[in-house]
Amino acid sequence: MAQEDVSGLTQGAHSLADTVTRGINRIPTPGYRPATSRPADTSWHNEMVRQANRGFQQRVEAERAGGRAAGRAAVAKTPAKRNPKRTLPPRTTAKRK
Repeated sequence: MAQEDVSGLTQGAHSLADTVTRGINRIPTPGYRPATSRPADTSWHNEMVRQANRGFQQRVEAERAGGRAAGRAAVAKTPAKRNPKRTLPPRTTAKRK
């Protein structure tokens, strides 16, 4: 008799643990997306990338069409160094006695 009571308690504990486990597993995590949800809409990002690529391509074509003039203009836009590196006179060292 005592054995049957213990097995009933054990089964009750197992069913309680299973219930708690199922409840915990149902809590969604931050990165969780259910299989029934739609994928994220990235069309706006794709359009931005296309526009940027078009702009880069147009700039390259303009530089090619301009030939050397476009190349010179790009070089002329680089700022000149304002503080040239100064050379210091050599250090004088005293002779040891």
